[in-house]
Amino acid sequence: MSTQNTAGAPRRAIRRSTPGRLFGWLPRTVIWLFVGFNLVVLAITLLSSVKTTKDIFAAPLGLPTTWEWGNWSTAWSNSGFAVGALNSLIVVGSASIAVVVIAAPAAYALSRMRVRWAKQLSTAFVLGIGIPPHIIIIPLFIEFSQLGLINSKLGLIIVYTGVSLPFAVFLLTGFMAAVPKEIEEAASLDGAGPIATLVRIFLPTVRNGLLTVFIITAVSLWNEVLIALTFVQSNDNFTLGLSLMSLLSAIQYSGADYGLLFAGVGIMLVPMLLLFILLRRFVIEGMTLGVGK
Repeated sequence: MSTQNTAGAPRRAIRRSTPGRLFGWLPRTVIWLFVGFNLVVLAITLLSSVKTTKDIFAAPLGLPTTWEWGNWSTAWSNSGFAVGALNSLIVVGSASIAVVVIAAPAAYALSRMRVRWAKQLSTAFVLGIGIPPHIIIIPLFIEFSQLGLINSKLGLIIVYTGVSLPFAVFLLTGFMAAVPKEIEEAASLDGAGPIATLVRIFLPTVRNGLLTVFIITAVSLWNEVLIALTFVQSNDNFTLGLSLMSLLSAIQYSGADYGLLFAGVGIMLVPMLLLFILLRRFVIEGMTLGVGK
């Protein structure tokens, strides 16, 4: 009897695991298809940026007959991309740093300190992730116009910081909550207060999470257009996304030069693409640990 049971057990295990193995391929296949689609779109965009308009329509997936490298320099010098890139660097960099600086102590307080209504506040931050930005644009515009912050980099930095905080606090709360209590207790026995514990213990421990929040915030804000279009009015304060919109409007009136337009898109994509490639290990580790925690 025991021999028959022992022999039958592996067969039942194999039968139960077969559907799991089959369905396990489905999400992987979907993910790889999504990755492949994005790589194809990126390749088409970069190839089109060095083509003429005629080549783009004649052979969208083929190599250009003549490599128009001048599209990039023309888009950079004649379309305000230099000013837009500098403004985006200032605004996005400042907002991303501000998000990390504000979200880190907030997540620490919500996850480790005995804060009253901590669960309710955490829920409020989670709900804030689902609020569409266009719903709050009009109230913010009215308020900022009264404060004199319309058409200023400072106003845009404040808005960007506010809309990015809910996700940052939500993500960092998981990192902070996963730090072993023994480390915190040892720090308190050494006489460290809450601020010293946060700076000396928690921030170095969750540095991957901090870097992940910074990169995700920077990438999302770098490509943002709707809020910048509402709060920025002069060309001197245009971000890179607004410069691209200005280029699109210009080529519609002066003649459709889609190679120049794709070059502008490439200028907007390349900085964040390089940032992610250089720091992808930290982002992947941070997101994986954040999900696990």
